[in-house]
Amino acid sequence: MKSLLVLLALAPLSHAAYTYVNADTSNTTLNGVTVILGDVTNGANVDDETARSGTDGYWSYRSNSGYEGGDYWEQDGTSSNGIDPEATDDLVTTITLSTPGTYDIVVVFTAFTSSRDVAAKIGSSPSSTIGDGDIYTASNSLRADQSLAPKEIEFDPGTYDDSRSAHGAGYLGQVTTTTSNESISIYINGYSSDPAGTNQNQRTQYDGVGYQLVPEPSTSLLGLLGTALFVFGRRRR
Repeated sequence: MKSLLVLLALAPLSHAAYTYVNADTSNTTLNGVTVILGDVTNGANVDDETARSGTDGYWSYRSNSGYEGGDYWEQDGTSSNGIDPEATDDLVTTITLSTPGTYDIVVVFTAFTSSRDVAAKIGSSPSSTIGDGDIYTASNSLRADQSLAPKEIEFDPGTYDDSRSAHGAGYLGQVTTTTSNESISIYINGYSSDPAGTNQNQRTQYDGVGYQLVPEPSTSLLGLLGTALFVFGRRRR
């Protein structure tokens, strides 16, 4: 019976893995407008891999070396405007949460090389003010490195970090849904953590969103221990 008590006590400490959703043209808009890839000088609103630029004021959608080896959205910091190097509209990624409940939400981005960062917020545009907490860098993000033991953030076993320690996960907070298949939107901008504009390599490389269902209060440690003690007491009669 002692082993049962130990197992029950440890059970609530094990959270479900995060589910990773790659941000692509099927679930991400440019501030509500459908993304058109190509050369922005020819009518597109997001540069593709061939037409990408760090100075034209548009997002670029790149098709290599992102998290999971997939695509990513890039906003460069090579201009002199340190607040928002390329003054673009927000990207808005919408995800669907199948089960009602409370979820932890993170944004996944390249963080640990070349001073990269991302500004992100649930439900509305992120702030360009660093003190507001919407800009994430290597200093305030979790590592999204599947080779770590133990992992500091654990995605589903099928995901992996193609660049290993290069990626980070910025914790955006929690959302609570009350019905099945509710959708939430995460807003992304390239606001820089270097407002003085002194770091000319500042840029955003945004990969996607992760979510994790938070255990219900009824599965708390005290609740499970109480159940175990009740069962143990009945068996001793």
